[in-house]
Amino acid sequence: MNIHTLPFHKAWARLGAVTLRLLFALTLLMGLCLSAARAATVQTAAAGDNHTLVIRSDGSLWAWGDNRNGQLGNGKNLPSASPVNVGSGFAQVAAAGNYSLAIKTDGSLWAWGDNSKGQLGNGSLKQTNTPAQVGQGYAQVAAARGHALAVKTDGSLWAWGINTYGQLGIGTLVDTALPTRVGSGFVQVNTVDAHTVALKSDSSLWAWGDNSKGQLGIGTTVSSLVPVLVGSGFSSAAASSSSSAFTLAVKSDGTLWVWGGVCLPTTRCFSIGGFTNPETVTTPALLGEGYGQVLPSGAYVTQTDGTLLRLNGYLFNGPFEPFGAGFTYAVAGVAVKSDGSIWTQGSNDFGQLGVGTMPNVYEPVLIGTDYTQISAGGVHTVALKSDSSLWAWGDGRAGSLGNGKFEITTSPELIGTGYTKVSAGDRDVFAIKSDNSLWAWGRNYYGLKAGNTSPYYVSQPFQYGSGFVEVATAYNRSFGIKTDGSLWAWGNNDYGQLGDGTLTPTFEPVQIGQGFAKVVANNDAALAIKTDGSLWVWGNSLGTQVGTQIAYTPSRPRQIGRGFADVGRNRAGLVALTQSGDLWQFVSNRLPEGDNNFVIPAKTSGPNFVGSGFASLDKGAWGSSFAIKTDGSLWTFEPGFIAAWLPDGPVVAYGTPLQVGTGYAQVSSGNGFTLGLKTDGSLYGWGSNELGQLGVPPGPVSLPLTQVFAPAAPIPQGVNGQITSEGPAFNVLLSATLTPDPIHTQSNTPGHMFFIAILPDGRVFTHTLNGWLPLDNVKREGYGAGLRDTLVELLIGVNTAELKGTHIYLGYGLGSTATQSWDEMLASGRFKLGTTL
Repeated sequence: MNIHTLPFHKAWARLGAVTLRLLFALTLLMGLCLSAARAATVQTAAAGDNHTLVIRSDGSLWAWGDNRNGQLGNGKNLPSASPVNVGSGFAQVAAAGNYSLAIKTDGSLWAWGDNSKGQLGNGSLKQTNTPAQVGQGYAQVAAARGHALAVKTDGSLWAWGINTYGQLGIGTLVDTALPTRVGSGFVQVNTVDAHTVALKSDSSLWAWGDNSKGQLGIGTTVSSLVPVLVGSGFSSAAASSSSSAFTLAVKSDGTLWVWGGVCLPTTRCFSIGGFTNPETVTTPALLGEGYGQVLPSGAYVTQTDGTLLRLNGYLFNGPFEPFGAGFTYAVAGVAVKSDGSIWTQGSNDFGQLGVGTMPNVYEPVLIGTDYTQISAGGVHTVALKSDSSLWAWGDGRAGSLGNGKFEITTSPELIGTGYTKVSAGDRDVFAIKSDNSLWAWGRNYYGLKAGNTSPYYVSQPFQYGSGFVEVATAYNRSFGIKTDGSLWAWGNNDYGQLGDGTLTPTFEPVQIGQGFAKVVANNDAALAIKTDGSLWVWGNSLGTQVGTQIAYTPSRPRQIGRGFADVGRNRAGLVALTQSGDLWQFVSNRLPEGDNNFVIPAKTSGPNFVGSGFASLDKGAWGSSFAIKTDGSLWTFEPGFIAAWLPDGPVVAYGTPLQVGTGYAQVSSGNGFTLGLKTDGSLYGWGSNELGQLGVPPGPVSLPLTQVFAPAAPIPQGVNGQITSEGPAFNVLLSATLTPDPIHTQSNTPGHMFFIAILPDGRVFTHTLNGWLPLDNVKREGYGAGLRDTLVELLIGVNTAELKGTHIYLGYGLGSTATQSWDEMLASGRFKLGTTL
């Protein structure tokens, strides 16, 4: 066996006989201590519009929530409802909008996420989903939605991003994508969208930017493009744009001051339309004594005894709310306790609470199998299986699930058998059985129950009629086609939208015409195709002003094209599909008649051609711009709307259809959610799920203050090899031999090997020639000519009694300068041997 010893490594270890415990302590101290220039509490938590970041006591940075711009920094663009590790060695963090900033213990500044305004400070407008270094020598950073400012260790202040109000303080209104020097002598900066405040080392407070509410505190409402002096003797300050722009500051004597758009005990804040109207206070006003500091978010202050208080917006005419016991830091929606625990509260649309689940589903989730037809209602779903059984789930409080209950059901529940067709409306359902009988249930506002509008909700299927082969629902009316091709309509008709030539609502089906094969409707109009392929339209005429009244013209179906095969709807209106597979949208009642698909005069807007090769359309209660091509591929054509999510981020179709999936047979969309039925009968759903409309239990929409649990570092698996130790407990010499897997034994490739220490609390450290450091893309030194049987010896100087439970692993890889994160190393199986102290 070839043994490769490391004399230089042993020599370093014996010369530096410092205990591992002390080295860990020094590492943590580097991550948590403040430089003499930083006056305020270090920023260990931050929140953007819909994402959250927290630095744990070991310097690891964790993020969760919205990620469409890569603001989580994990190399992806999918939201995460659970904390994901961004890296380690971080000291403070800032966030706003859809981007993030963080400073490491070595003073390096990193940025990631949205960069449309140059807010990342890297000289471009290109977003990134992994941290990218901005520069070195930074001590503190502050972020607003479109700009950021940072103080360097030499006291210089730098700014970048959007500069609409002069909030950068560089003397102009010019935006900049690179850090631009503002001035010198600064120790702390804080900013919101329109104004900025900063402290200098002599305790003087300066402000600049928008001053329309007096938020600069200089005695006027005149804005400034450069820093202007507010006063002296201050120890912390924060800008706020909560409802009304203002600034809070604490002086070194513990007094708390406020100015801007505020409601003070000494001022008269009156109500306009039920809303409190803040006063404009242009000079600092005293609020009280005994305060410690204003936290960077501008929403919390501490008292001298450490009590954390939460502000009530701009209302200062009452006592502040005690936030809770044991908290050391807080920003909007996230707080940290002295024991290192993380707590969040508020809304959870993008998983920003970090509790593992959220009400929205951004990747398709499997609902079930063996389905043959689907229909999405407003906030409920009905679907048919191959055995003709009908199932429903979601919001059933209007009786729309047909299960005899008025409650929410988060998993598919059997309604009945023998069904062949189903159409879900906003809160109602119509379904056809194999004997062509028509059944209905749900909301009954517009005559769901024939001849009777009471009770308003019907929770069980009742027979509505007979002889039907097609049915379609809209918000307040319904249409059906019978076996003889006759078209029937019922429901509200105030605008002539039934198509019977009257303005009279009806609770009994009335015949509209003959020879029809398919029909669809939205709130305004209806489309139908006859058996000869001709396309017909009718609906709301929009009305004509006659004096003080609006007169509507009753409508009847009129032909607007030929050669059509299918009709559907989306948020923008009605869509139609030709027999040759051409898809058109914005089909309206105001189109001229045509006899060759569409004939469109120059002065007529719409319909718009979408594309070719399509086979089926979305017919859900709300509809969305989804369509399926002949090859089963699913496409979206919703302009400017996030219609789907792929692993690399959200899909937004700007006028050009984009593919979002394969193998689909049907698609149906409700209010914010979509169902996709694949050719193998498997049913998937994505989008809103707060009421279980996707057939899976929903995550919380919001929560009160709730603890977040960041996952501990995973433990690698051990394989061939051994770790041995010798020496006294306070000065242990560890030796490791390892026989790696064959895939990693190339004799012509230099190897690198190193120890990994995982503490009982989950912190992960790696050993380098510079000592034990948090594991975060640290370069590995080459330790030999190959990775055959290899020995690594290292004196780590650890008292095993004090670090009982610490796991020691040996890591290895290929290449002499490989740099991989902990997650990457773990995923690639580069940790193969372990022992526990």
